[in-house]
Amino acid sequence: RQRQMCIRDRAYIDVARGFVIILMLIGHANAPDPLVKAIFGFHMPFFFILSGFLYNKTKWSELGFKKFTVSKFKAYIVPYFILAFFNLLINIPIEQIKGLKGQELFDSTMNHLQWIFYSWGAIDKMPNCTPLWFLPCMFICCICFYFLNKINNTAVQTVICILSVTLDYILYLFINIQLPWHINVALIGMTFMFIGLKIKESNLSLIHISEPTRLLSIS
Repeated sequence: RQRQMCIRDRAYIDVARGFVIILMLIGHANAPDPLVKAIFGFHMPFFFILSGFLYNKTKWSELGFKKFTVSKFKAYIVPYFILAFFNLLINIPIEQIKGLKGQELFDSTMNHLQWIFYSWGAIDKMPNCTPLWFLPCMFICCICFYFLNKINNTAVQTVICILSVTLDYILYLFINIQLPWHINVALIGMTFMFIGLKIKESNLSLIHISEPTRLLSIS
């Protein structure tokens, strides 16, 4: 019965994740500004919290850092570069249609290429694929989260998360520049992942929530 409940709970999580993905697509599709602000206010924290909730602490502790890194690299970085380069190739004829050619077209393509490696999610830097910034950011976030979980003291972990959020805020105030692979955002993401993991560890399982409210609670 426990296994059946876990499978059912996972199904609710998948439905909630799909729902938020649809909202994310709406947010990137020129929706009304109030709706966009509402969606963007929670959809990224949701994915970070969900990643922490689904994190298998025992599994990755046994397999070790190398296998964890390889797994996350394949999951996030490989798709990122494949999709980014594909979009870059698509953008070349688009810019030709706009009138760019020769050295000007070459310079523009190289400029986009360097920002793909930097992973700066802005339309003028990563053409047609700005949402892909989340993948390298998630990779960095997972690496940070792995080391956070090597600390067997919740109080220390909490302090580290608070300091991470504080550092991100200081960087925003005094530097106001996006770091490579959105490292600054990953600091916030690590904190949300920590929250997700603690929700799971505190036995706030979906099996204790009435069925009509499960989907809403996950979302």
